[in-house]
Amino acid sequence: MATVKKLVIPKQHGAWAMLVIPFLLGAYIGGFSWIHIPLFIGWLCLYLATYPLLMAMKNKRKPFYIKWFALYFAAAAVILLFPLMYRWEIIYFGMAMTPFFFNKYLLSLASH
Repeated sequence: MATVKKLVIPKQHGAWAMLVIPFLLGAYIGGFSWIHIPLFIGWLCLYLATYPLLMAMKNKRKPFYIKWFALYFAAAAVILLFPLMYRWEIIYFGMAMTPFFFNKYLLSLASH
């Protein structure tokens, strides 16, 4: 019997709403276009990459979590190339979001 590998995904249910709802509202208000599809998929992959990275810093199973981080981050990098080629200015938004990741990291360390 073949084994099925389970995806490593964050367990915070409220975070999913905080990921999806602002994106959908922004796309709706700004006018939905085809570029929102790869942008959302890339944004989702970046979100998914944060969980294994944080777990690798807190957990003893570092190689397992680093593998998942690399997989999600590589997927995000490739997928986000399309929106970045279309509207390179969105890189500024990504740079503005970086402190929030570090805040999430610091909060996770404080709770550990």
